[in-house]
Amino acid sequence: MVRSVPGARQRVAKKDLFHLAELSGSRSNLVCLPLFSNEMLYGLLICDLTL
Repeated sequence: MVRSVPGARQRVAKKDLFHLAELSGSRSNLVCLPLFSNEMLYGLLICDLTL
């Protein structure tokens, strides 16, 4: 399932990155991957690996 974070909620503090309301619920295993091309960082991809 793909979820996007609404534009108004995309900017968060580093300490709150894995505590977003969109990711809350039961216990989950998350992986954070950078999205970049050449030397330009476009954002982060956060994947929930819980089945």
